Amino acid sequence: MTFIPLYIELAIVLIVFLVFFIKSYKLNDQIRKYKIKKNEMLD
Repeated sequence: MTFIPLYIELAIVLIVFLVFFIKSYKLNDQIRKYKIKKNEMLD
C-alpha cells in the first residue's frame, strides 16, 4: 500500500479545483462575448 501524504492530496485537489475554476471562467467569458456579438448583430 502506497501512502500519500495529506498535503500532497490537498495540493492535488487544489490544483484540480483551480484548473476547473479557470476553465469555467474562460468559458463564461467566451459565452459573454458571443452574446454581445449576437446582440450587436440583432441591433
